[in-house]
Amino acid sequence: MKALFIPLKTKYWNEFVFGTKTYEYRLDGPRWNSKTCFKDRPVVLSKGYGKKHRMRGIIRASWLIIDCDDPDFVKLYGKGRTARVIEIKRNLIDRAKLIREIEPVSKPVKSSGQPVTS
Repeated sequence: MKALFIPLKTKYWNEFVFGTKTYEYRLDGPRWNSKTCFKDRPVVLSKGYGKKHRMRGIIRASWLIIDCDDPDFVKLYGKGRTARVIEIKRNLIDRAKLIREIEPVSKPVKSSGQPVTS
């Protein structure tokens, strides 16, 4: 089965990588519905549409929220809309690699704020 492609803004991508976000809200319709968002379907989470930052996972569950009041959802789609909520379990191997890319090891600094030189 082909994986469901889910492009994300950087903010939400980082939240998925760090594990603080496990749900994605989308406007219920032809692209996001019970036929496309079903349990155990593979997904590809992508930071935007580029190919560099991607992570695989599977859908754990999917359900509707009528008149969704999630602030980010309302900001994007407006009040009184039906949201398709997709719960996603990420691939933890991908996650470890991506965290290293997001938070590169910083160089040690002296108390004066100057970098330590060898």
